[in-house]
Amino acid sequence: MKLDIPQVLARLAEQRPVFHSEADFQHSLAWQIRDENSSLRPRLEYPFEGTENKTCDIVLFRDGGIAMAIELKYFGENIKPEIDGEIFNLKKRDAVNENSYRAFSDVKRMEDFLEKNPSAMASVIILTNNHVYWHGPRNSSVNYAPFALTDGRSVTGHLDWIKRTPSNEKMHPICLHGSYTLRWVEYSRRFGQFRYLHIPIHLPWI
Repeated sequence: MKLDIPQVLARLAEQRPVFHSEADFQHSLAWQIRDENSSLRPRLEYPFEGTENKTCDIVLFRDGGIAMAIELKYFGENIKPEIDGEIFNLKKRDAVNENSYRAFSDVKRMEDFLEKNPSAMASVIILTNNHVYWHGPRNSSVNYAPFALTDGRSVTGHLDWIKRTPSNEKMHPICLHGSYTLRWVEYSRRFGQFRYLHIPIHLPWI
């Protein structure tokens, strides 16, 4: 299957430089993929067999089964642009540390998906206008540093908080089988700077 995620996002950015929410981003990306790849059938919030109350943001089907699974994160905040009478009111929500942990949780979920579906592909895509994500924490002693999404960082193996606190005690360590180098790419500058991080998922034995 030929699906160039960066090219799809580049064309999407021309029409949609900003989104109301993660659900808006999810729907728009699935629509864009379908427009460009008529052989793919996108499904949103697709439930994986054997998992309770857990769905995948976008699953792409083709003849013969699942072609690709995509998990998304959208961390838009602190802007209120208007496009053709449509107002986008993005406000700061969850903390960077928790969001970064959730991003790596998605990477792990996609690794688990590939283990059960070795003929498929998988990706995690994070879109944000918050530079803290690509700049990273101020130093390596910051509690969430093992989960930082810093541009250029290479990540693999066991990830855990530097210290346990009441706020992260239920966020368990994450063990990644693949090795990932994080590269942020410009998405749009129409309303400030939006960048995205595309993480193609792989397993060493596949």
